[in-house]
Amino acid sequence: FERGDSGDVPEADQESRRNNGGQGGRGNEDEAREIQFMYIQMEFCEKSTLRTAIDGGLCADEQRVWRLFREVVEGLAHIHQQGMIHRDLKPVNIFLDSNDHVKIGDFGLATTSNLHRPMEQAGLLTERRLAELRSLSHEIGDSSLTGQVGTALYVAPELNIPGFKLIYNQKVDIYSLGIIFFEMCFPLETGMERVKVLANLRHPDIILPPTLTEHDTPKQVHIIRSVAV
Repeated sequence: FERGDSGDVPEADQESRRNNGGQGGRGNEDEAREIQFMYIQMEFCEKSTLRTAIDGGLCADEQRVWRLFREVVEGLAHIHQQGMIHRDLKPVNIFLDSNDHVKIGDFGLATTSNLHRPMEQAGLLTERRLAELRSLSHEIGDSSLTGQVGTALYVAPELNIPGFKLIYNQKVDIYSLGIIFFEMCFPLETGMERVKVLANLRHPDIILPPTLTEHDTPKQVHIIRSVAV
């Protein structure tokens, strides 16, 4: 924090003081008022985000894919050990510093975890929500997905059902991690393709692209099927 001086007082307040003999409308109260400023120091992540890396052809560097994925897993494990749920894990919220190391950020939707989840209701609107996601492909074309639309592609189904108050735990972050890992490993050329493929990946049966087989990439497919459920 830093304390301000009289020069930091808004011009309207200074005019009021002059018109009242140097005092504000509330007498000596304004004279004793101090202005405080809060400065937030944040780390600069020179290599931008995991989204940038994915769009730049990350999937071609398998060694880097596994290293970054391991760091995301380790970071997420630390978050969960602190009793937190991120709830908005996606490539644009995973930053890369100058040494190409992972920094998980944007905890605006984070919450504490102290409950377990009965998920019987989660499947009630699954098909409806999937249909909504697929319809987005006709609206966005090749444009990038941001904001609420982007979040919808990664968030666990139980967090994306309007009108229901479901109990959940850290597994919602693991679900998002599975979607992210898929994008790290397999290129998606257009925004339309991305919406269609990720919507199919969110299907209860986990529908993978026909070009993706366990024979060619057994470890990757195993991880995706294990966590995106």
